[in-house]
Amino acid sequence: DDGTTVQASANTADIPATIAERMSRVWKVQDTGTVGETELQFDLTDLGYSVADAAAFSLLVGNTATMADATILTGGTLNGNILSFSGIDLTDGQFFTIGTSFVTCGPGGVNTSIALWLRADLDVFSDALGNPAANDGDNVELWNGQNSPANNGSESNLGGGGPIEPTFQTNEINFNPVLSFTDPNSSNASYIETGTNTVSGDMTLISVFSTGQAAGSANDFENSPALIGASETSSDLDYGLGMENGTIWVHANSTAADVSFDAETSSTFNDNEPHFVTATRTQSSGAITIYVNANSEATGTGSTTALTASTSFGIGNHSDGDQSAQYAGDIAESIVFSSVLNSDERNRVESYLALKYGLTMDATDDGGTGGVDERDYRAADGDAIWDFDGQGATYYNDIFGIGRDDLSCLEQTSSKSENNDALVTFTQPDGSFDVNDSFIVSGNDNADIESEDNTEKPSGINSRLNREWRVQETGTVGTIELTYDLSTITGPTGIGTNNLNQLRLLVDDDGDFSNGGTTFISPSSVDGSNETATFDVDFTDGQYYTLGSLEIAALPITLLSFEAKIYQENEVKIDWTTSAEVNNSFYTIERSTDGVSFETIASLDGAGNSDAILFYSYIDTKPINGLSFYRLKQTDFSGEFEYSEIRSVKIERQAKATFKAYPNPISKGETLRIRYELDRDQTLKMIFLNATGRRIRTEERTVAVTEEFIEVNTQDFGSGLNLIRIIDENGHAVTLKVIVR
Repeated sequence: DDGTTVQASANTADIPATIAERMSRVWKVQDTGTVGETELQFDLTDLGYSVADAAAFSLLVGNTATMADATILTGGTLNGNILSFSGIDLTDGQFFTIGTSFVTCGPGGVNTSIALWLRADLDVFSDALGNPAANDGDNVELWNGQNSPANNGSESNLGGGGPIEPTFQTNEINFNPVLSFTDPNSSNASYIETGTNTVSGDMTLISVFSTGQAAGSANDFENSPALIGASETSSDLDYGLGMENGTIWVHANSTAADVSFDAETSSTFNDNEPHFVTATRTQSSGAITIYVNANSEATGTGSTTALTASTSFGIGNHSDGDQSAQYAGDIAESIVFSSVLNSDERNRVESYLALKYGLTMDATDDGGTGGVDERDYRAADGDAIWDFDGQGATYYNDIFGIGRDDLSCLEQTSSKSENNDALVTFTQPDGSFDVNDSFIVSGNDNADIESEDNTEKPSGINSRLNREWRVQETGTVGTIELTYDLSTITGPTGIGTNNLNQLRLLVDDDGDFSNGGTTFISPSSVDGSNETATFDVDFTDGQYYTLGSLEIAALPITLLSFEAKIYQENEVKIDWTTSAEVNNSFYTIERSTDGVSFETIASLDGAGNSDAILFYSYIDTKPINGLSFYRLKQTDFSGEFEYSEIRSVKIERQAKATFKAYPNPISKGETLRIRYELDRDQTLKMIFLNATGRRIRTEERTVAVTEEFIEVNTQDFGSGLNLIRIIDENGHAVTLKVIVR
């Protein structure tokens, strides 16, 4: 088309999403006969392009002259100034040009002002030189940044004789890995410190974490655990984001000896559940805002001066380290921007985090920049992949999804909401997506999972779950695997007794499963030991789904009358059924050790007035060891009550497993045997440590009660004291000491 070819006139508008710019000139081909594959060569001499890296270039091929719709082909080579693409089969009438640089990805596509971007799913190494990549349980020496230029993090410690380094743990938050930090409450504390820190004015600090830590000093950021920390020495205070006994704080003040929190949440987040926190600081006003899971949780005001004390970031501690500031818990991602993200940017970044980590955003629409609705989940290009207005508040629960977003460097191929009542997992069966900007996202109506009153069933389905889900699909996803976890769902004779082969995935266009048009999908596979059923399904945007069964009295039903039985070894499950209730206010479950004196252990609401058969259940997770008695007290609205018959249960807790290592002492390389006694076949987790507490390796061993011992290779044991920590499936832990000669 006689367009210009020089870099100075590159086209930055008519380009695919992941291309930063292209050559302005576009070519068109006419193909006669059968030519097949060709090689295209471009002479870039004196055109102003940097020809140092062939990976910066791509071939754009489209069926129209609009290059925004072009297919991106990579794999070019450079020979001097000659750029070549081989094996190209152009068809008659196609258009092509070259892309001359790619967009640098960023979380949510926000790729400017990134000062730090550490992701546990990328570039975590167990060696300070970057080799090898960390495996599950390995200590972490190096954590490379994804920002450009990269700001890498290395292990740092407080100088103790046996530093307890962060460890790499796979599949921790929605199938994503984390770095696990430990607080030894000593100079053995260890954390990650980055190479640079140039952030001094406006800033946004972001961390994805999970912890149960209860530590810190009230209104004292120096002595409270830091998620992202900068300098905190008393003569050179600066800024940081961290926690104090579960609350989240920000300090952004360089005033000497002022260690107070400039903003702090009133809610606590040390519940061992994953969360993401976003904190912003505006230098001109000193304004600070803390968002947790996208909800504004706290505001405050710090100083309006530049915060220049720190030259590095600390992850899991202040950059200069402090024993009382050591964080204990998991961190999956740490991001710092040298700017205050506006509503549009923050929503895209938080959507990226929420989708990746299976977290439901707790946002409200503030009518901010660009009319962004913060309740939407949006891709990096700004398109809504979970549209609140389209889906409504009804299905804004347990939101999760899979998809590919090249502008975020994100490809989430398996996902399940991290909320405790989530049942559904989506998986891309091929392990990758063919097309960028492809997503399928789902939420549910938060209805009770089980209800016998739900009669909205298509013909042929005799029972179903009460809860319903809806999907939103963007781009091209195709067939996915959908897995239901039924381990907590009642079947014909109690929890976990559904015939998995009789299950059917019910997919419907209008959400009414009783008016026809519902598609039945049989399981593609079932796993009886884990009580899961998997279905292959190709959803279309806006469809509804739930789970049904061909079985009568499945999903759910419980035993008739009032029963108390042992459940899951050391728990007691109480089931009862009512055929009619009149003015019934509530039930009280009572327990006794002698059948005479009873104590209340739980209360459940009654149905008031009902002619239906209703089923109730309760699980006593901490029953009395030995013989105990249960009864049900029914109280009506007037306060009158009556008791059920008494049922007895005997709990006999098994003794803890025992282990003994021999020979001990042992010669290095000699086979060590660990004799054991167990109550059942199970899988043991074995952690091998040296005398300083450094992890040597981690193994899982499946053992049987009919066997007598485990054999262990000692080739990598150190001389002197070695420790073997064994954790059985009951959660019991034993540490064996082994001396190597």
